[in-house]
This record gives sequence, structure tokens and C-alpha cells, in this order.
Amino acid sequence: MSYQKVELAISKLIHLYPSPVQFLVAFSGGLDSTVMLDALCKHVSPQSIHAVYINHGLQPESNQWADACKKACERLGVKFESVDVQVSDISRQGIEAVARQKRYEALYSRVTKGTILLTAHHQRDQAETLLLNMARGAGISGLSGMPYVKNIQLNEQTLQHCRPLLNVDYDAIQSYAKQYRLDWVEDSSNQELDYRRNYLRHEVLPKIRHAWPFSDANFAKSAHHLNESLALLNELAEIDLQHTDYTDFYLSFTNVKELRWSRLKNMTRYWTESYVSGLRLNAKIYQWLQECLNNKNPQAKPKMLLARGELRFYNHVLYYFDDLKVHYCLAFDEFDASALQLFKALDFSEQLSSKQGGKLEGTVVRPLNPNDLSSGSQKKALKKWFKESKVPEWDRQRWPVLEKEGQVVAILGFYTKKSF
Repeated sequence: MSYQKVELAISKLIHLYPSPVQFLVAFSGGLDSTVMLDALCKHVSPQSIHAVYINHGLQPESNQWADACKKACERLGVKFESVDVQVSDISRQGIEAVARQKRYEALYSRVTKGTILLTAHHQRDQAETLLLNMARGAGISGLSGMPYVKNIQLNEQTLQHCRPLLNVDYDAIQSYAKQYRLDWVEDSSNQELDYRRNYLRHEVLPKIRHAWPFSDANFAKSAHHLNESLALLNELAEIDLQHTDYTDFYLSFTNVKELRWSRLKNMTRYWTESYVSGLRLNAKIYQWLQECLNNKNPQAKPKMLLARGELRFYNHVLYYFDDLKVHYCLAFDEFDASALQLFKALDFSEQLSSKQGGKLEGTVVRPLNPNDLSSGSQKKALKKWFKESKVPEWDRQRWPVLEKEGQVVAILGFYTKKSF
């Protein structure tokens, strides 16, 4: 019987994550998440489950749905939480994308070590995602669809998001709900054809299924094959990254610039997806980067402004700044060159710390200003040192100076006062 596919999928989940793991369930009260939560409670203790309802406030019935979810969890003996999120600034992305972003931000913030986030995406959702991404002209990352398990990098921890019903067809989910006489809420917005996914679900996919009855399963197979290809591309990118220098805000092409463009593009994609928060690459950014790499002018300082932050390219290094801090004043033990996105200052600060030791107590770090150098010869020498050290122009204007008791005792990497 088809409803047993749901139970088998949950059994697979429990085998993958044996006790004493905790589960954080994204619970909307709709058919899919209601079925997933009910099946999960049949396999694990309800005390190991925390159900979260995300209230976007986009529908008049939102609070009623929250109450329905709370009552369902009370019947199952599951801990319940309703979280309100504000959906605004939708002009660029559209309401669907912003609501999804806010939903995941709220869910991810509640995932802790030893807890697995569960969402009720199923086979039909995978087919819709694949076709939507194809219509947008997505690359292999988008066409590989939703993964069964996704690693989340959050606060220096690797957490996991699992979709246990991803390979379960929609008929099986409906059959399970009927078998166990479950109640669920119906979101009227799911019928509104103004939303792209709804249009695809109600207008396009039924016609495809009529011609190809097993199309949902075949779309899911294609996504799986592409996911395998993506894994191989990621392995290649990891190999290429081993030959270069990078952090969460810069990527150097110095040692890999002879690679063909498709390989550099793949490495850049993997770098942003794995290490950079808030940056999403698109065709326009790739075109800009390719032009930067092909530019033979050593004086060129290309810059690209983004909706959030900016990209800069200097001396075969790509930089991403979400917030370029020009002004700062910190105690030396609080100074973090990486957090301030000061590329060349990283090594110099470590060297100074190892040499000066206790002398750094009471030292303040602030940006360089013109009055820190009294003579023209000192200014020329510093300019020459910046050039030889390949310090980017924007970092020269905010280069770290060490001050103690109102006196400049060091210009990081360039000068240290003899008495210090």
C-alpha cells in the first residue's frame, strides 16, 4: 500500500540518525508536514521532537493556523513553538523568495548541535524546483534540486537539514493522511496562480503528467544524477582551492590563473557556496570576473556594487565586502584583521603579537591618518612599502596603527618604535 512509503522513509531517517538525536520539525500544519510529524511520532519519542510554526503574517488565517498546529502538537505530546517573522523589502526578490529566506533564517537559528532540521519536501516539490530553476536558467547547482541532506554552516558549527520525504510521491502522502484520518490546514494562497510555483503545480505539471505519468519520479532521478555531477565538480574545486589562498572574504587567483575559465568559474562558485555568507553569483558577476582576469592593466582596480556589499579585484585577488569598515578603534586583543577584512594585515598582526607579547597590553588599534607620519620621506617610504607588499588601495586608507598612551608605537608591518 502506498501510504507505507511514508513509514519506510521515516524508518530510513531513524536509521540514519539513531537516538539520542533531537528533531526540529518545520510544521506549517499543511498536509505534508502533518504527515511527516505524525509518522515521526510513531517511530521516536515525542520528547525528542520540537515542532516550529513560522508565522509570516501574510494570510488573515495565519494565527488560526498557529493555533491549529499548537493543538495538533499537544495531542501528539510534542513541544511546539510559533515564531513571527516580518516579510518586507520584496521589490527585488519577490514575496515567495523573501518569505522562504525569512523562514529558513528563523529555522536555522533554532538548530543546535545534536539537532536535525526536518522539512517535508517530497517528490513533487523536487520536480517543481527542478523546472523552476531550469526556467530561470540555473546552473548545475540549481538543476541538482534539493539534497536529501544539506549541511548548514552556522556559528562555526556544521548542522544538518534533512528532507526525509524527498523520494516519496504525493499520492503516498495523501494515502497516509487518509489511512490515519489526519486533519490539516489548507492555505488558500496555494491556489493563487500569480505565484510561479502554484502556476507550475496547477497548470503545467498536470499536462506533463498526463503525457508522462511517471514524470515526477523521472524529474527526481534527473536531479539525483545532476547532484552526483555536482559532487564531482565540488571535489575538483576543493583540489583547485588547495593551490590558492582564500578566506571568507577573498579568493586569490595568483597560482591558478592559467586554468581555463570554466574551471576557475567552478572554483569561484564552490568558494562562495562553501565559505562566503550573503554572496550569490549570477551571469553578470561571472562576466565581470572574467573581464577582470583578462585585464592586463596593472593599474586597474575594478569594482562592482551589489544589492548587499561590493566586489573588488586587485592583483589577481577577488574581494567581497559586505560592510567595508573605514573607522574602528579596538584594544589589540580585540583586533581581528580577518573580521575587519584587512587582507594583508593578517600575517603582520600575528607576527607583532608573537614579538611584543606583554607590551601590547593597553595598546589601541585604529586606522592610519596623515598626521601619523611627520616627514615627506616617511610618507614616500610607506607608499613604497604598500606597493611592494601589494596592499590594496582601499586598505591603505584604513591600515592599522598601534597607539599607546596617545603615542603611535607601530604602523603594522612597516614600522615599530624602537622603545616599544
